[in-house]
Amino acid sequence: MDPFGLSQHEWSNSYTDLSSHSARAHDPVVEASSISLERWIAPSSPAFGPDFTVADALPDIVLLTVDQVRFHAHLRRLLHASANSFGGLLAKIPDDRTVAVPERASVLSIALRVLYGLPCLHMHPALDDVDLATEALVTYGIDVRRLAAPSLPLYQLILSFAPSHPIEAYCVAGRYDLQDVAIAASSSLLTYDLSTLPDALVARMGPTYCKRLVDLEKLRQSALGELLDVPVAAHPPSPACDNSRSQLDKVWKTAIAAAVWDGSFENIAQTVFETYEEVRTTSLCTECKSALEERIENAAREWAAVKAQG
Repeated sequence: MDPFGLSQHEWSNSYTDLSSHSARAHDPVVEASSISLERWIAPSSPAFGPDFTVADALPDIVLLTVDQVRFHAHLRRLLHASANSFGGLLAKIPDDRTVAVPERASVLSIALRVLYGLPCLHMHPALDDVDLATEALVTYGIDVRRLAAPSLPLYQLILSFAPSHPIEAYCVAGRYDLQDVAIAASSSLLTYDLSTLPDALVARMGPTYCKRLVDLEKLRQSALGELLDVPVAAHPPSPACDNSRSQLDKVWKTAIAAAVWDGSFENIAQTVFETYEEVRTTSLCTECKSALEERIENAAREWAAVKAQG
């Protein structure tokens, strides 16, 4: 079963249930000769060629991009997913079953892969093309939210940009109301300065997701401060401890300052360990060392839970 509820059996069924007043009235069993391959000069997409078979069904429609690349697809698939006859382009099918679309091949390839549930990451597309492909799917009457579950290509594709382009990836997710993607992408925005957010990106992500991002930043900063403000556990006085307790407090307070400044526990942990390395060769006792290491581990787990909030 695909995201739109079309089973493999339904893929193979006839179109007898489709309206005679639309392209759905066309016979789904298309002989190779009925699509005049000899007439086409434009090349075909490697992935969406004449032999692109789904559930034992050969393609029966061709989408021709503005840069003259042919994408062979399945009419039933496109119409089943679309709420507007694929933007009206498939309301009436030409005799040669070739329909011109306004997208470039690089954009349509992403859109069709997402629609068919095919892998996309290996293509390494530009984020702008991913955005345009998602926009095209919306224009063609397709609910992209149903295509953006964590197990599906669109989710994985947008999220792949989060480490290198976090705010842009979040913006794409927000623009199309892809909540799961936005939450996942927001974990890469821990150190992003929202005061530098361009107005153009604010407009594209929309007021709802912009407010969520601002609220999330406040929540995370508050939670980060709270979890790091918990002191390292003390231990009973010991002659071997010397002034280790004061040194231990210094290490942890340095970490807190870094946390508030950077908003990233990853940087804090590094600061803690660097400072710890400076004092470990002095009089920091074994109990203090153990307490510090335990506090760092606990804070890391707590911060991981904070990051997951959205």
